[in-house]
Amino acid sequence: MPGTVFAVVSAVFALAAGARAEDFNIPALPLADAIAALSEQANVPILAPAGLVHDKRSSPVQGRLSAAAALDQMLTGAGLSARLDASGAFIITHALAAKEAPLEVAGEIVTVYGTISGGLARSLDIKQNAASIADALVAADIGKLPAVNAAEALQHLVGVTISREAGEGEFIGVRGLGPNFQSVTFNGVPLAVNENVRNSDQSGRQFRFRVLPADLIGAIVVTKAPTADLIDGGIGANIDIRTLRPLQCEPFLSFRAYASSDERVGSVLPNGSVSACWKSPDARFGVTGGLSLQRREAKFDRFQNFGYAARKVDGIDGVQVPDDWSTTVEEEKRERFSLSLGAQWRPTAGFDLRTDMLYSRFNNEIAENRVSYGLGSYASAALLPGSARIKDGVLYAGEIRGGRIDRNAEFSAQVHDNLALSVGADWAVGGFVLSSTLSLSGANSKLKTPLQRIESQTGDLAGLEYSFDLGRYPAGAGYIQSLHTKLDLNDPAATQFKRYRIRPTNSQDQDATALFNLARPLDVSVAGVTFTELRLGGQWTSRYRDYQRRDRMLTPRQGAVVDASFFTGRVPQSAMEHIIRGARSTWVGPNFEKFARAFVVAGEYDGVAPQARDLVPNAADLRQSYRVEEEVRAFYARLDFARDDGIPLSGNVGLRFVHTDTKVFGSRVFAVANAQGGMEMASEPRVTQSAYSEFLPSLNLKSNLAENLALRLAGSRSMTRPSLASLRDATVPSSATTSDIFERGAAALTNPDLDITAVGGNPKLAPITSWNGDAALERYFESFGAVTISAFYKRMSNFIAGDVSHEQMPFDMRSGGSLNLDIAVNRPQNIGDASLAGLELGYSGRLQNGFGLALSAMLTSYAVRLHLADGTSKSGSLQGVSRTAYSITPFFDCGIFDAYLSYTYRSKFDSNANVTIASTVETDPNETAIAAGFGTLDFGAALRLGESLEIFAEGVNIANQHQTAYLGRAARLYQIHDYGRSFNIGVRGRF
Repeated sequence: MPGTVFAVVSAVFALAAGARAEDFNIPALPLADAIAALSEQANVPILAPAGLVHDKRSSPVQGRLSAAAALDQMLTGAGLSARLDASGAFIITHALAAKEAPLEVAGEIVTVYGTISGGLARSLDIKQNAASIADALVAADIGKLPAVNAAEALQHLVGVTISREAGEGEFIGVRGLGPNFQSVTFNGVPLAVNENVRNSDQSGRQFRFRVLPADLIGAIVVTKAPTADLIDGGIGANIDIRTLRPLQCEPFLSFRAYASSDERVGSVLPNGSVSACWKSPDARFGVTGGLSLQRREAKFDRFQNFGYAARKVDGIDGVQVPDDWSTTVEEEKRERFSLSLGAQWRPTAGFDLRTDMLYSRFNNEIAENRVSYGLGSYASAALLPGSARIKDGVLYAGEIRGGRIDRNAEFSAQVHDNLALSVGADWAVGGFVLSSTLSLSGANSKLKTPLQRIESQTGDLAGLEYSFDLGRYPAGAGYIQSLHTKLDLNDPAATQFKRYRIRPTNSQDQDATALFNLARPLDVSVAGVTFTELRLGGQWTSRYRDYQRRDRMLTPRQGAVVDASFFTGRVPQSAMEHIIRGARSTWVGPNFEKFARAFVVAGEYDGVAPQARDLVPNAADLRQSYRVEEEVRAFYARLDFARDDGIPLSGNVGLRFVHTDTKVFGSRVFAVANAQGGMEMASEPRVTQSAYSEFLPSLNLKSNLAENLALRLAGSRSMTRPSLASLRDATVPSSATTSDIFERGAAALTNPDLDITAVGGNPKLAPITSWNGDAALERYFESFGAVTISAFYKRMSNFIAGDVSHEQMPFDMRSGGSLNLDIAVNRPQNIGDASLAGLELGYSGRLQNGFGLALSAMLTSYAVRLHLADGTSKSGSLQGVSRTAYSITPFFDCGIFDAYLSYTYRSKFDSNANVTIASTVETDPNETAIAAGFGTLDFGAALRLGESLEIFAEGVNIANQHQTAYLGRAARLYQIHDYGRSFNIGVRGRF
């Protein structure tokens, strides 16, 4: 009640009573009532500030537990914790370090073992008791879903969508906004952004969840309406990955062992994980740990092109013709090893010391074999008259008589190391809780074997014939009608070796952060409102990315001659059978090992596998390498309040101030006259500094309209910093163009399909800011489940989009000197305003006879207006936004057996894969690759063999759906991707 600091719930009690185990069965109740029931049954004194507990509900308490463990379980998700004072009384306070109360407690939840409904119930507890609008997954949810990484588990949450890379969940979007708009933290502290150098794409600030196994995560909390104490950077959401706290869980040992198989490969690989928690008998010291090993062999087929141009076909001008059609088979070997460690020491009730470590090594070996059928200018010059079929202005079918076929291959072996370390302390003294955390995280990506590209082609052959037919609607059907050639692609001599090039790339990210928080419980009443707690804090972060890239043409060793014996690799017989209707394709490819033995980087490296540091960068290398350094200083104040009169109301108001200094290191590359009277490339270092400050206010309100019915309202201002890749002082032209000019010099310009565009960065970018409004109505059912509806609106300023300008750019030539060209360069600029509005729906509940249902849905609408440098304006798009997304999961749970089906779907969205589409000057360089709507059907089932053991089976994409994408409009097919089904079967348990 207002004016009451503490309500005494029971009398003073002996210290030993808190450790005595009893049988408890206390259902979910209003928290004050549940505390009273626990106090009476255990004869334990529990003192609780009225302002902290008046609007909260307890988690149910069941089983034989000590009073301390029972109280921890009761407070789960309430944002509260309990400490034992010297008199033996338990005192309820806000969770130390101003975080929610520990999410992991004794029993099935922490061990990735339990029922589907049990995990959903715990997730709803967190949502119901959160300080703002949020959603969560606890370990039981994560373990039950067929998710190999954290991204695939999160796609079942309301408002969350994922994007996949090579069939596996990679990036997270929340409330329609793509991965760059999310802030990802590890136990409340920032994580280094991990960069994937697979195709030299730059992920910006997107965290690649692919490196984190689902097995070792205790919970993931997605906060959609910020509070002032949260790390800034996410207009979409803050995603906090949480591990176990050893003093909030009973000792356990859990394991998961399973066999994994991809249908397209057929191999069966062993996988597994083990995790454990131990604490001392006096519950003052504890440790947790876990190991996970996941391996997968996969095969993917792709049918794609690399851009369209307007051509004259059969006398018709302006027909959209792809540069080529390519069939690609990609074979991957993946291995993910992860280690999690944590320790907690509580020598006194008022002091807590903790440390966390998460390490992951992700190895990925990739081999691609591709056959490309030239179109582009051949569609005008070599198309058989009458063979063309044009649909919606696009060439959908035709036969070429006298074209070119390229047979190319790529290979790389990647190593991605991610390490996060943190040490934190909480000290309760004099009515204050002082908290500090120091963290260091690093993400290091390298190519153990640099990207190897071996190219061969037929040349322009008058007698070469090939034809294609895309069918009626390939972007929707997920397959094409036919693709034929009379060329024997299994003959090594069918194409002639052209060149062998490599790309060593190293990317290193590091984040060092110090956090300080001060919390003070209050009981101050003003005009009927009781202020219950004041929090103050600060953040200092220093982060950097160092990205180094080299491109080299390889030279044969003395006496080495490439002949047919260098092409003994063979693509599997089943290639393309699900994409080209009724067809099975196979072709020969290079023997990478033999090529590697026969070539060197002339004058620089004896072999073909250098790291970037092994090669002295030339001007072209410096043009596409960079370093970004960033320092962040932030301060915040947050005040929690409550009102009991009339309709109960609680909430928090806060202000966060953030200042950011950025320093970008790059190079200016230009052409200078050489001694021979020609031109050559030169460079000079360049450093660009910038700074910005932002005030980020927030207000969160919660009103309990009735028992188990809550209305939430929130208003805030948030920000998203520019992508690190967008900040780079670098310019990257097409690597194929660079190679063509290097080999052929000015003669390369006679190729009508030559790509003369580039992408670059802008070190002067400012952050995107957004004013946000949120409302949510949450109805929780008495026994299990809830129905929720929420609406949101975001008004963004300084929106970042690409704008094209023409720049002079020099290119090296093998013959000596350089060639200066006018290049259309697409650079990011703060040139837009955007708005986003949406509606989210969620439901979970039991039906009858053990059946239940969980579903979520999201509808979004957005508008973007871009103001270009030439004075014009036009509408734009929000990358990664699906207008519709939903997940439907019916489940069955009868105690010893549970099973579910889960269908997740998202409608089309502008691709966030950072794919650079090759184009000619006739093509709009701002065209976007759009991923078509895609749904996947998964299943899971488990049979319990006792209290501690169960066998399980899981399947992903069991309907074998294909992902498709198009350029600009659905008629312009870009890609069809078939990654097949995958299955797991195994055993898991806890002790």
